[in-house]
Amino acid sequence: EDERRLFYVAATRAKDVLVFSSFTGAKRDVFESSFVSDLPQGSYLDLSENDLLPAYKISKGADPEDIQTFSAGDIIAYKTCPYSYRLNHIWGYRPGFSEYLGYGKTLHFCLRLASDMIKKLGYSPVNAIETALDGHFFLPFIVSDRSQEIQQAARNKLIQFVKERAEDMKQIKEVEARVEFPLQKATVTGRIDVLLHDGNCIEIRDYKTSKDSTTHDDSSIQVQMYALGMSMTGESVSRGSVAYLDDASLREVGVSDSHLAKAKEAAQRHIAGIIAKDFSPQPGQHCKSCNYGAICRWKQGIELNVPAD
Repeated sequence: EDERRLFYVAATRAKDVLVFSSFTGAKRDVFESSFVSDLPQGSYLDLSENDLLPAYKISKGADPEDIQTFSAGDIIAYKTCPYSYRLNHIWGYRPGFSEYLGYGKTLHFCLRLASDMIKKLGYSPVNAIETALDGHFFLPFIVSDRSQEIQQAARNKLIQFVKERAEDMKQIKEVEARVEFPLQKATVTGRIDVLLHDGNCIEIRDYKTSKDSTTHDDSSIQVQMYALGMSMTGESVSRGSVAYLDDASLREVGVSDSHLAKAKEAAQRHIAGIIAKDFSPQPGQHCKSCNYGAICRWKQGIELNVPAD
């Protein structure tokens, strides 16, 4: 399936002419890719080995900015605040060091390893996550006397999570599934944390460290973009969800045609904003946790009203 998605991306990048070719060796037969047979009859011209490629008028080379690549995370970052996106992605400002730097990534990595152990080696969910944590939990900037405390907290959190989601862990079809698809004048890329399959339905699930790490709206659009990319390759996604590791809770994400159409429209709008270099500040609740608050002039004087709940 990953190769099928890659084939689709390669085929849709052609601007003027797309040529599929194959060859046969003296000692073995070579068959055309099974993906080529998916192409609609009449949509291509068959050439024999003696035919010449017909003459085509090739358009002028594209502007270097004509086709750009953005990750789903890039698009969400721009949606949250275009000015923060500029500071990070355009001007290259980096957040300050923290002992928790890389915390979310190492939790995701351990979950991915545990998923592989469950799927390929038959581990129980709890044994799998304990093995992954023992061998691979790592934070590069943590103070040594805090390491054990933070690792134990992470262990408790993930063990509780896999206990409550044990049946889901057993239904994992694929981890870190790559998705890449064309959208507007850009290519959108991403990696799906897990694909679940219960025998009937495919579900895209995204892991989040906590509910404070991002809004559910942003997480939903990310899942919907992944579903949109898979739908373009003929894969039908029936469900979407976001799992929060801090309390093992789960929130559903709509992946109906209407949901995906809205997500596509939003993604196109944000991509257009990036290409047009519209980096207008968008202050709000996210300013409280922004990595660039100390240097952002737009944060100054902002009164943040936080709901009581």
